Amino acid sequence: MSRSRKSRRRPSATVREWHGSLATGPTAKAHCYALLKSILSSAVEDELIAVNPCRMRGASKVKRAREIRPATLEELETITGAMPDQMRLLVQLSAWCALRFGEVTELRRKDIDLTTGILRVRRRVTRPGGRIVVESPKTVAGSRNVHVPPHLIPMVMQHLHAHAQIGREGLLFYGVKDGRQLSHGSLLHHFQKAATAAGRPDLTPHALWHTGAVLAG
Repeated sequence: MSRSRKSRRRPSATVREWHGSLATGPTAKAHCYALLKSILSSAVEDELIAVNPCRMRGASKVKRAREIRPATLEELETITGAMPDQMRLLVQLSAWCALRFGEVTELRRKDIDLTTGILRVRRRVTRPGGRIVVESPKTVAGSRNVHVPPHLIPMVMQHLHAHAQIGREGLLFYGVKDGRQLSHGSLLHHFQKAATAAGRPDLTPHALWHTGAVLAG
């Protein structure tokens, strides 16, 4: 009898049980579910299965545990000054241009027009299952032109000269060891120390995007 019950079990129930058994943090759990959902979507397109059993609403998203308090201008300056030289512009662009981590770490030389002060956001990088995936923004609005504040232009020019990879496809921010898009872990290692120096150990790199939203308002 147990065998027949197991054979009649719906795939969606199996996915739900697997999801509930994951002993990871909420972010990793959401990424695992998103990866499985993407793989099974491809299986549906290839007609290997009829229906995608990943139907749990919101399982691919991480619920915010608390409200994020943006950094003040003084805190932003302190954090920037405490970061390694090659990451200082990342902090400033993330905040003043309201860029998400996946957007700012996929910026390349070709995306910046110093004459007009325009930053073209056309791609983002994600790391589902540890793989580096470069894709278009989630929405049409996500693909946009952003005006770089005039006071940041000299900093952009200095960064391009001293730290960015060469060539039009050169990344503005990258891992020193592998030359690929800067990982969140590499940034976080330095950012946590800088945020603590600013008296805001509660801040995360994602809070820079929220800071940018406040500055824009």
